[in-house]
Amino acid sequence: MLEDPRACSACGGAVDVMTIDKRLDDGQSMPTKIGACLRCGKWFNEAGLLELHRLMPRRDGEGGS
Repeated sequence: MLEDPRACSACGGAVDVMTIDKRLDDGQSMPTKIGACLRCGKWFNEAGLLELHRLMPRRDGEGGS
C-alpha cells in the first residue's frame, strides 16, 4: 500500500511509516499504518499518509554530468 517513501506536508522531510495493531471496541485488533516525519516529527494517521506526495528515489548517475 505505502511502499514508496512519502514527503512530509509540513517540511518536505522523509516520513517513516510503520504498521501497528489498533484495538477495536470489541477487543479485536487490526493492523493500521501511522507515520512520523524524520525531520520535524509531525505524525500522520493512515488517511493522512495517503495524501502525502511520494519522494522520488535518488539513483546513482542521475543529475549532473
